[in-house]
Amino acid sequence: MEDLVAGINMLIAKDASPEVMVQYFQNYKNDDWKKYAMWDPYRYTRNLIEEVDGKYSLILLCWPESNASAIHDHPNSDCIMKCLSGTVKETRFAWPEKKKTKMTETGYTVGTEGDVIHINDDLGLHRVENPSSSEGAVTLHFYFPCIHECLVFDEETGKARRVKMTYTSIRGVKQTPQQKFLPSSYAHFFEELSNFVNLNNCLVSDIGKSGASGGLFAVLHRAENPLAEAVRRFVLSFENQLEVR
Repeated sequence: MEDLVAGINMLIAKDASPEVMVQYFQNYKNDDWKKYAMWDPYRYTRNLIEEVDGKYSLILLCWPESNASAIHDHPNSDCIMKCLSGTVKETRFAWPEKKKTKMTETGYTVGTEGDVIHINDDLGLHRVENPSSSEGAVTLHFYFPCIHECLVFDEETGKARRVKMTYTSIRGVKQTPQQKFLPSSYAHFFEELSNFVNLNNCLVSDIGKSGASGGLFAVLHRAENPLAEAVRRFVLSFENQLEVR
């Protein structure tokens, strides 16, 4: 993986084209990515291998059976995706032109180990999924420049909303639930939380002492009441909205 990253840095310094990057990733055939693979049985994981802010991100995604991303864009960035294990299906969509109209599928590609797929916003939007109901899949994603947020789309209506990116692990270190919330997401999180439920004084006090989401998680882990359970469900829902790929 160190050799792969070193080559990326050289190509970025030379302002290499997406076509050159695609060819470079086609030549990557090692299995050193396995040390970065972290799995969740219920949703795909995003594991950051390397990032040079403003330049690129290299991310390993692990897809459990029958798991899929939302339809999403890649703002001002190129995405190169290499299938490392299993099978991955990429479905492309046209940008919505009318409100409250089902999105138009423009085609799909089924990739297996070794295949490389390239997309950017000029080529359309896409959804990535593991079509297998019995085997996991692993993909390596290279975004240049980096993407820290994107739009996700409702297939039935074309409605879009902006979401922030989070990571399951960073350079091989698994992130705790509170670490997965990026600092820029805190204000939005608490705004949405306050709209969802009126917290009791104890919960508000504990959150205020922490100054971050860690206090909320601490309270929820020890609280056993309907309010805490409702907020727990909200936290998981919000975290799911942050994770896209």
